[in-house]
Amino acid sequence: MAALIGPSGSGKTTLLNHLARNFPLADNVVVSEESQSLMSGQPYTRRDFSRFGVLIGQDDVLFQGSTARELFQFAARIKMADCSMVAITKRVEELIENLGLQDCADTPAGGNLVSGLSGGERKRVSIGYDLITQPKVILLDEPTSGLDSDAAFKVLKLLRRQATTTGATVLCSIHQPSSQMAELFDQ
Repeated sequence: MAALIGPSGSGKTTLLNHLARNFPLADNVVVSEESQSLMSGQPYTRRDFSRFGVLIGQDDVLFQGSTARELFQFAARIKMADCSMVAITKRVEELIENLGLQDCADTPAGGNLVSGLSGGERKRVSIGYDLITQPKVILLDEPTSGLDSDAAFKVLKLLRRQATTTGATVLCSIHQPSSQMAELFDQ
């Protein structure tokens, strides 16, 4: 698990988007034509990246009335379409446990006008939505943004556990990690 640290405007998000092939580069951004794959050393496209990795943005995009369990089931049905409902249900329940969401798995996400999950729970659900397929490369843009120190630490611990248990490469852009949070990163 590695941290990409820098002040606002230093290009952290641009780099993550480039690694994920998420948008055409602007005229003032120069990147070598010899871009190599994160997996095999070969050039790759956005579609190639989506087969082995995910880019998780800093904004939570959750349906206010849906629960974590419903959101994970929805993601699994789309991303694991060739799997049985038994396998999907097993993966959803495993993810709920791994994310520490057992006590709020059936609570609506909520939002600005509707109460629901806390900020830390929302962030873990948002991250979990993309972890449903157990990607090999996980890029996160400011995963602790807007969270208090306890919730931020919990999110980084979950990402550390994901990297350790699945062997995934995790790269997080982060503005100013505390010393406790910094210790969770390898680099």
